[in-house]
Amino acid sequence: MIELFPIPTPLVGKISPEVWRDTSEVVQTEIVRAWRELSAGIAIQKDRRCGRRRRAPADSFYALHLLDMEIWRRPDKGDLIAKAEQLRELLAPDEALLNAPDDLADFREMAKLSGKTLDAVLREYIAIEQLLRAGQIKGFELLAKKVGIDLKAWAADVLWPDEPEAVA
Repeated sequence: MIELFPIPTPLVGKISPEVWRDTSEVVQTEIVRAWRELSAGIAIQKDRRCGRRRRAPADSFYALHLLDMEIWRRPDKGDLIAKAEQLRELLAPDEALLNAPDDLADFREMAKLSGKTLDAVLREYIAIEQLLRAGQIKGFELLAKKVGIDLKAWAADVLWPDEPEAVA
């Protein structure tokens, strides 16, 4: 068989050139297509998590992905490898941030247990806080309702702690 593509970067060292050459053109094409799409998607997601909304910036993970694809395709890689290393160094702080532990993981899990996202829970909390500031009674009613407190029973407990049947 003929080698349609060079061995994709993630497979270098994991698959022998002979096996790659013996792989059918259809399978080679699908492997390369999947690799390109997945690595592009990962680069785009990294950029979005770092606040980059466009793929165009020259100092982005997507730009590094395109550079890696070009290095993979070209036989003369010298200048491109140096350029990619410079870009990797420039992106190192962002990469470190992306790999940092998630300080909100426990809170995300708590929100998930209640069937909500952390975003939704925080929005509810902020709405309750704003209601409490704007009108204390409405805010307090909403808060009590959220946690399942009957305000009349609670008020009776506060006003008449020794009389449990004070509220009808």
